[in-house]
Amino acid sequence: MRHTLFDEQGATLNMAGPTRVTRSADDQYLYVVANEDDAIVVFPRISLDVIFDDDFGD
Repeated sequence: MRHTLFDEQGATLNMAGPTRVTRSADDQYLYVVANEDDAIVVFPRISLDVIFDDDFGD
């Protein structure tokens, strides 16, 4: 592993060769392993309740 990127640290433009995706035990984060980039990228998970708060609006 060469580096780990967290939210708001660097920009995730692409991931070469992602091979595995898993959630954290507390269901707050998503981990993606990218073999070609030798990286583990960590993304925070957002509840759909937060995203669709306004019931899509009109």
